[in-house]
Amino acid sequence: MASRPIPPSTFPAWIHEDGIEARARSLATINAIADSVYRHLDPQSLAERAVDVLIEYIPVSSVALFSVSEAEQELHLMAWRGFSEATLEAGSRLPLNDSLTGYTVTCKDVVTTYDLEHDVHLSSRVRTALLEQGLTGCISFPLLFQQAAIGAVNLIFQETHELTPLERETLLAIGKTIGLALANARYVAQIEAEITERRRVEAELIRHQDHLEELVSARTAELEDANEQLRELIAERDAAARKLLAAQQRAEQFSEAKTIFLSNMSHEMRTPLNVILGYASSMLGNSAIYEGESLPELYRKDIQVLLDNANHLLRLIDDVLDLNRIEAGKLELRLTGVELKPILEELLIATTALLRHDSVELRAELPATLPVVKADPVRVRQITLNLLANAAKFTRQGTITLRAEVHDQVVRIAVIDTGIGISEHLLSNLFERFQQADSGRHGGSGLGLNISKQLTLMHGGEMTVSSKVGEGSTFTFTLPLMEASDPYPSPQPLSRRREKG
Repeated sequence: MASRPIPPSTFPAWIHEDGIEARARSLATINAIADSVYRHLDPQSLAERAVDVLIEYIPVSSVALFSVSEAEQELHLMAWRGFSEATLEAGSRLPLNDSLTGYTVTCKDVVTTYDLEHDVHLSSRVRTALLEQGLTGCISFPLLFQQAAIGAVNLIFQETHELTPLERETLLAIGKTIGLALANARYVAQIEAEITERRRVEAELIRHQDHLEELVSARTAELEDANEQLRELIAERDAAARKLLAAQQRAEQFSEAKTIFLSNMSHEMRTPLNVILGYASSMLGNSAIYEGESLPELYRKDIQVLLDNANHLLRLIDDVLDLNRIEAGKLELRLTGVELKPILEELLIATTALLRHDSVELRAELPATLPVVKADPVRVRQITLNLLANAAKFTRQGTITLRAEVHDQVVRIAVIDTGIGISEHLLSNLFERFQQADSGRHGGSGLGLNISKQLTLMHGGEMTVSSKVGEGSTFTFTLPLMEASDPYPSPQPLSRRREKG
């Protein structure tokens, strides 16, 4: 197949990080690619269509789609656009264990290189061919099916392009979409092969039947033996037919499940998470549903990991829901008079469980009394706990201090840590959505600080940050004081609340 030339082009930001519109563009791209590739049941036709639609939606110079040949430990080029004959000759077969594309398959993640001339994963032949064609960078993402990489796609370009987190997430989703379609097409091809084999068996049976008729006329004494052989062959044919029917039913069920999944994958996620959280908590807490029996220590660590990750996912879902409500203007604060000191002391105790290092000390610098502020107590806890959790995540030794002080008509709350700090050039965008100072190495969605600042602004306060690399960070937010003329209920005295509890 001849290479289709693609005109040279730069590769600017493909999906800008601008909230819901960016997510919508990402989802539209994924759906368009899914709609295109799922129409093809032949693996080769599917691969050809996949590279065409990738070129249509992503501004790159060249595209190559490889499939994994496990028997040969190689990657075979199935479809491509925009490569010279020299490049195709050098890179049509790549080793699985010693190539850039093979590394993508091995790590099952997006791999980027912006300097093909010095990339250690490229063979000299492939490097020379790409550079002669004027191509200098590559983004490689895996084709995934059931947590296995069955191939990879290389996007080759002429201009350096640093992927945004949403672009990386979108490429992984595209890889899963094409991988699922390719696996389905291979499955259909396997079924067609089984059908062909069945027809061959039937033809063989017909030939046996003709031969048996000749044997009956020639050797009547051997009729019973010949009939027995015929019955066995018919039984084998019927067994093959049943297997084929079962395979066809599985294929239909797979296709139906795929359709249901694609239509419902953005629906309710909280119910299964709550079940996981409930059962995991019950197992760790010797619930009565287990007749008070203690969980063996051998399993407690694994169950705790399950519980922690389920809670983490639930927090991510809450972050996304909060962000959507804020953007839609549907998040309302339940303002009232709030006594800050009990809340801050409670959160400081809760932060102890979040510390990752024994060498970190929690400190409180709270005055004997604090005036009542006008705030939503639930959201005050959310803002403060998010800042304390971030401090615990990035502080390996030293101290984390929670400080509160009255300044003019506001209470200023600060979380001060001696952690790794933040580079100055990152501070200006730190509160933007999906921004992470550590580029995601410590996990998280990149939404927590943005949501915390939005909630602070909704209270009529402000949030600021100061930091130095290697010395630590200080996050500060303010809350307005409760005024006598405010029409909001005042808090009950702490002693009365305890009596009611």
